[in-house]
Amino acid sequence: MSSITSKLRILVTGGAGFIGSALIRNLVQNPEYHILNIDNLTYAANPEALAAVRHSDNYQFRQLDICHKSALKLVINEYNPDVVFHLAAESHVDNSIADADIFVQSNIVGTAALLDVCRQTWRDRKHSGTFIFVGTDEVYGANTGDSPYNETQALAPSSPYSASKAAATLLVQSWQKTYHFPAIISHCTNNYGPYQHPEKLLPKALYMASRGQSVPLYGEGDQQRDWLYVDDHVEALILLMQKGVIGETYHIGTEVLTTNSALLRTLDKVLRRDTSDRQRIEVQHVQDRPGHDQCYWINTDKIRQLGWCPKINLEEGLERLVKHYITV
Repeated sequence: MSSITSKLRILVTGGAGFIGSALIRNLVQNPEYHILNIDNLTYAANPEALAAVRHSDNYQFRQLDICHKSALKLVINEYNPDVVFHLAAESHVDNSIADADIFVQSNIVGTAALLDVCRQTWRDRKHSGTFIFVGTDEVYGANTGDSPYNETQALAPSSPYSASKAAATLLVQSWQKTYHFPAIISHCTNNYGPYQHPEKLLPKALYMASRGQSVPLYGEGDQQRDWLYVDDHVEALILLMQKGVIGETYHIGTEVLTTNSALLRTLDKVLRRDTSDRQRIEVQHVQDRPGHDQCYWINTDKIRQLGWCPKINLEEGLERLVKHYITV
């Protein structure tokens, strides 16, 4: 890897996933960056999301489980990254309720292994890197609806998934305090966009609509979420790499709340307008899942002060999403 020493060496974990692949597609456009993607290629990975960059001169891929610390150490010690974006995680709440074990392993044990290997590598190489942990607003639990939570809000996760991400967040914070580890923490809202796994609400709705099937919607569908287009999220993460302050936490979202039922109504409107066969979203209300938080809402003033703001509103984002799914 000696030929890339003049470039900024960026390591992305989970780069074959939904957000990770979007990040890599953006980063690889800059010839001053070299990107190494490590991903275990679990069921949620989508290598096709990286087809456009697969043969780029400034991109490499290694299949690796971050829980395998010895193998992880060999790769990171060789690559000696300047920046690490840690996105590798199990992320589907329903799956965590059915079986939490893999969430504990990947999100907690894997994060601890990555933190320690990066710390040791940077210490041994006398190299100062930056570690950016990509978290979720779900770590705070349900918002009361009075005002958005800021970055000092106490963690109060409700599901095994959000508990595993909260634990990973605390690990990053502890590495910061104990080892003066150069980390930045981000928590984002619900992402959507091209190449998202069909277990998530919006791609599932599009898949079922294309087959004339109804979309299952938990409870009355009145849960409130902030929907962030993935490309806006990626731009925020790159800004944190450039301007984020070590040791700080940043929220990434639009601060616009939408109920799940309203989200599907908007998607239905876009589908009927933009598809030739006038596909429809038909909703079937089903029993709510255990511990389902009613509202997630976070304050994003801090990252906006760095110069970021979301560019793509919900309807425009859904239009882009529909266009992608009807052309692939």
